[in-house]
Amino acid sequence: MYVQIKPEHEKFVREQVSTGLFADESDVVHEALEAMRMNEEYTTEQISQFRQAVAQGLGDYEAGRIVPFDAEKMISEERRKKGG
Repeated sequence: MYVQIKPEHEKFVREQVSTGLFADESDVVHEALEAMRMNEEYTTEQISQFRQAVAQGLGDYEAGRIVPFDAEKMISEERRKKGG
């Protein structure tokens, strides 16, 4: 496979190799691709968890299991707990 990259990316890859963290340019590209793959998987998992949390929250709302949120009260309580 042959891939052409922008000059600024080529410079970045060479800089990464020069740090000694990577043996060669291929190692840098492999690491970058692995990071992209992991990020994609993580994002898919996050979306699933978010949807589950939203569904649970809507269910709690519909069932009347909610408490009004009062930020000032919460802050005051935390300050009181900390002695301030």
